[in-house]
Amino acid sequence: MSRDPIRDAYEYIDITPSPLFRDTLRDRFLADVSKVSVSTATARGGEIEDRDEPVMITTEAPSQPKSRRKVVLGIAAALVLVIGLGVVLFNNRSQSTSVDTSRDPTIAREALVKVAELGPSFEVINGGLTSKAVADIAATVPECAPYLDAAFDGPGRRSTTTSGRIFGSFATTITEWVYLFPSEEAASNAMDKIAEPGFVPCFTKNWKKLIESFAPGAKVTPVAVATPSIAEHGDRQVAVTLHVTDEVGSVTTTHTVVSAFIQVGRGIVYIDPEIDQHDPTDPAGSVERALSLATENLDRALTAKPKG
Repeated sequence: MSRDPIRDAYEYIDITPSPLFRDTLRDRFLADVSKVSVSTATARGGEIEDRDEPVMITTEAPSQPKSRRKVVLGIAAALVLVIGLGVVLFNNRSQSTSVDTSRDPTIAREALVKVAELGPSFEVINGGLTSKAVADIAATVPECAPYLDAAFDGPGRRSTTTSGRIFGSFATTITEWVYLFPSEEAASNAMDKIAEPGFVPCFTKNWKKLIESFAPGAKVTPVAVATPSIAEHGDRQVAVTLHVTDEVGSVTTTHTVVSAFIQVGRGIVYIDPEIDQHDPTDPAGSVERALSLATENLDRALTAKPKG
């Protein structure tokens, strides 16, 4: 695999990036295209400690009355494929109820994949963007206007808690976002928008604009392609696959990224693993692992009983 760590900026934490942060991202990009290895950070004793991983949590007070969630286990067997430009949708849920959102910051944090689950070569990468800042960039893409409050932390997204983390190894990065909504219906409505064919040009153009904003001089060309055959995850799943070409001077690299939005109850997890180009016998293996981990962690966090 070959991957530009610039895309770390795509989904992470903090505030509008400083010139130093932009320079750092560009340096990481140049190092990647020059195939410079990055050492893996480990905790004492050689094991990565998840408790030190940076986590971003944003919370807004719920606008609906709080009530305890009724567990709905009705499973539909419907499989829906949205044909065109690599969008794949799986739908297993049709009902929803309002829930108590008071524990959402804890749930969102616990739903994130642990770095140790991805393997010893990964570490958590600190970034310089908030989900709100990412949404601000998407807001400048006309095609993204209908999707700002569904796929991004747009200004109209109310009563939502978001957590995020970026993982990196010497060859790739993986970004994860967990969105918790006040009800399953609200999460399903967001998935309805993400499943629209019009979301693909939004996502593609936003990818290009976002990455080029943090890698001055780089030329990024994302092209939506067919999503590889992947298993169903969660209650509903939408995947957009981009084949990305990065150019810096005379150096060009390519990689293919599967960006998946997976609904589990009232939560949606976004995760974007890269297809392993060096394993032709199992080209989606790395994708399946990441999607499964994200789904399992979100489901476990949502169903866990409060401690104490």
